[in-house]
Amino acid sequence: MFPSTLEYNRRGNANIWMDPHVSQAMLSAHLDPDSDGASRKPHIISKTIDWVAEQCKGTKRILDLGCGPGLYSTKLATKGFSVTGLDINPMSIEYAKKSARESDLRIHYECGDYLSDPIEGMYDAAICIYCDFGASLAT
Repeated sequence: MFPSTLEYNRRGNANIWMDPHVSQAMLSAHLDPDSDGASRKPHIISKTIDWVAEQCKGTKRILDLGCGPGLYSTKLATKGFSVTGLDINPMSIEYAKKSARESDLRIHYECGDYLSDPIEGMYDAAICIYCDFGASLAT
């Protein structure tokens, strides 16, 4: 007998981002400068950060939700912002931390789910760039 539609659509506890293949594929997509698959192309990222910086004049602390490998966080930090990046993909966060150390940038990165994990700290602005169509608080 086939499972009912309700059984197929039941919400589970699996986390796709913990799958090493998926996590690595997403990181690779973020870092591909010729693709808009996970992050925008570098020239679009730069334009976006220029716009964010203009909107956040006088702002010191920015929270980058869904920061991936830190492409936007890095550019914000080089513009003088204090940045915290939060992403659910552990490989992307490890890449972001390593990149920040190598560039001598003081960016705080955390691996977590911004929909369910508590977010510590005070921020003047929060960004979630390039949408997150998979985000859902549905129960």
